Amino acid sequence: GLQLDNSHVKRISIRRCMLEDCEFSLSVSATEVQIFTSRLARVQLDTFAPKVSVEESSELVRCNLRVAQELLVQHSRLHSCTFQGSEEDVKDHQVISASFCSSEIYGDVRLPFDKIVCDNTHIHGDLLQITRKGASIRFAKTQLRSLPHTESESQVNLSLEDCELMDAIV
Repeated sequence: GLQLDNSHVKRISIRRCMLEDCEFSLSVSATEVQIFTSRLARVQLDTFAPKVSVEESSELVRCNLRVAQELLVQHSRLHSCTFQGSEEDVKDHQVISASFCSSEIYGDVRLPFDKIVCDNTHIHGDLLQITRKGASIRFAKTQLRSLPHTESESQVNLSLEDCELMDAIV
């Protein structure tokens, strides 16, 4: 498979591609990673990049996205994806945000972000786990199977607007 390491690039842009079993190693840094109209399966995007965007009907299956500051997912689908390594890149008082717009998220998901916005998104998994203390979470026009869970007794700010909750609140 494709392996890219020990590189410093301005932007990694994946457009109209099908990638399987690839790895972009930890020694790669980029200003931005962009994924457009592509299908990625078992791809490890362990690249240090402040901004990662997944757009235009892209589909990611069992991939890992390492996000240093901002994740944007628009009109795309994520199946059993992880975000390992994202928390390790956080500097003091730095906010990591994730925005999901008109997208679908399948499988249980663990979100290591300070600010999460889901707009017109369908979350199909049974477990939505928030790992950051004091996270701000906003759901608008979103379908959820359950409310988010936190790893510890930390408090989060939760806003729901025009949402549909599939299971009973416990």
